[in-house]
Amino acid sequence: MNKTNFKIIISSFLLVLFVSTSSFAQRPNRMHHKAELATTLELTEEQQAALQELKKETRSAMQAIRNDESITDKRAAMQELRLEQEAAIEQILTPIQLEKLASLKAEKKEAFQERKSQRKATKEDMKAYKDANIKPELLQQRQVLENQMDQADIATINSIRTAMQAKKEERKAERKEMNRPEDQPQRDRIHRSKKGKGHARKGHYFEDHPEQLEQLKAIAKKYETELRAIQSNLAAKNEEWKEDLQDIRSQNREESLPENTPTKHPKKEERKVIRFLLMDVNASSENAIQPLDNLHQTIAFPNPAMGTQTLEFEVQQAGNVRIDIVDKQGNLIQAVADQYFEAGQQRLSVDTQNLKGYVFYYRIQDASGVSSTKFLVKQ
Repeated sequence: MNKTNFKIIISSFLLVLFVSTSSFAQRPNRMHHKAELATTLELTEEQQAALQELKKETRSAMQAIRNDESITDKRAAMQELRLEQEAAIEQILTPIQLEKLASLKAEKKEAFQERKSQRKATKEDMKAYKDANIKPELLQQRQVLENQMDQADIATINSIRTAMQAKKEERKAERKEMNRPEDQPQRDRIHRSKKGKGHARKGHYFEDHPEQLEQLKAIAKKYETELRAIQSNLAAKNEEWKEDLQDIRSQNREESLPENTPTKHPKKEERKVIRFLLMDVNASSENAIQPLDNLHQTIAFPNPAMGTQTLEFEVQQAGNVRIDIVDKQGNLIQAVADQYFEAGQQRLSVDTQNLKGYVFYYRIQDASGVSSTKFLVKQ
């Protein structure tokens, strides 16, 4: 990192912590952090007052840049403003204080990256669980409803789903175009025009097509009895899913969900029903217990595994077969078998008690090739 960028990071980090006293009165945690920072850096009262004043001036200058239509390259203008901040901070802090601040910045960045990794792991593991357990069950129940619906209603849902997918692809292409550097001024104008106006969330299809939402609501009302029956059938599994998803969060050291779940909001429940209606029963389910290729026709159950798991696989040609458990990065976690198998369907009981984590893969290799199958572990 060059000297200029280093100074800009330091100045930005410091200034964001020194805002007016009234703001900290509304944010006790930040106020505590400000006092802790002042103590760590051994800031004098004069230095704290100077930083607060600099923060006010910087905010005002940034707002002026945002509102000035004559400034075409706002990023460059912001960069120049930050360089001015850096020069001002160098006049306020001592070299020793700047070094301490750099150390604090590094610690904060490391903690942020750790939390980011945890959130990413949680997201991946929860998706794997939903693909393996929830989505197949929902698709099965959606097929039950499909068999009870009129062809006209099915056609209406299919038409809306197709239109939504086309709009999604269109907006994806628009975002790709808008990512060009030469379009930055246009993005700035869009940002300013939307800021503070309570605009509709971008990408919300039904904001532009309320009549289609009403059509789906009417269909949901028509099949209310059937939908309630499906909800009743899934009630027990829904509780199990919630418990398993909470376990995933705990394994990744994420904060637990609140014990007292708030009352269900009617609008939220309505959106769930709409999403259920829009599920495509003809789409293939990304079931995690299915093999990534069909070479060995592998099935692992129960999934998630709870202590032990049964692995069924097909050997196409008699000979030596090696089976390993690997993680998402392909690292060897546990050897399962490395022995001779006759051709045909085979079954093994696998001990999963010592697996620390949630998502793993069986990697099977023999003379015909290599295949892998994802499975989950419930701690």
